[in-house]
Amino acid sequence: MKNRLNGLIKKLMLTATASLISGNVSANVPSLPMSLPQGNDEKKIDIDQTKQVIKGVYKIKRNGDVQLVASHRSHSSHRSHSSHRSSSSGYGSSSSYSRSSGTTSYSTSKTYSTYNIGERVIRRKTYGNDVNQMVNALYKRGYIKHPKKLKKRKGYYVYDDKVEAAFNQFQRDAGISTTYAADTAALNALQKWESMNTMLQLGDREIKMVNVDFGPDVAELIDVLKTIGYEFGQDAITYNQSQPYYSPVVREAVIDFQSKNKLTPDGVVNDKTAKKLKKKAKKK
Repeated sequence: MKNRLNGLIKKLMLTATASLISGNVSANVPSLPMSLPQGNDEKKIDIDQTKQVIKGVYKIKRNGDVQLVASHRSHSSHRSHSSHRSSSSGYGSSSSYSRSSGTTSYSTSKTYSTYNIGERVIRRKTYGNDVNQMVNALYKRGYIKHPKKLKKRKGYYVYDDKVEAAFNQFQRDAGISTTYAADTAALNALQKWESMNTMLQLGDREIKMVNVDFGPDVAELIDVLKTIGYEFGQDAITYNQSQPYYSPVVREAVIDFQSKNKLTPDGVVNDKTAKKLKKKAKKK
């Protein structure tokens, strides 16, 4: 009886070993009594075919005793093998793969080209669609003068020292603590920021759009022009709440000043014009 039982166990072991190699346990595992002959070394072999898990692998000794030597979960149901995930540490792109019950599904997270402003923290050397939106927001609010001169990668602006400096200036104006990275809260605040609240000084940006550009730098421009001798009627300057617009009469004064000081008379208050105006005003 013992020899017959040992023969069945050997057959079972060969079947289980073959199943482990192929990654799948056969559904036709031969049946076996659930207990060995009575004795001090009685062992049980437990095979759960429904979950395809080999819970015990046994070795038959020469004396007929059975010893547990390993435990293993069938590869087809082993979670650590059937679900894999990979991610890219570059700029926020990642993907995942999973398979369950014969069904395969894929999911892909956002990449640098699909992020919108505020959806991730922007750090040094980060680039992408959200950085483009950030630069445009800073430009519209007067914190960046020449966006075309900024560094790009793969067609997108890069969050470098120049963009960071502009963003830090906004944070100071907004009363937000400056950090090395642009977090989502600060980026959302930037989107809600009104241009009239930007504390720009003359020369921080180009002033050129008549009845569009306004702010403290335009107010400073008007004061400087008045200091060097230009006069403006009370109704000649219009305002956006408390901040003056770059009105037509102010532009005419700028063109006149540029013509008299060997500057391009185009009415654009750029770095050269701003510096020349301030220099003249200091001498008065």
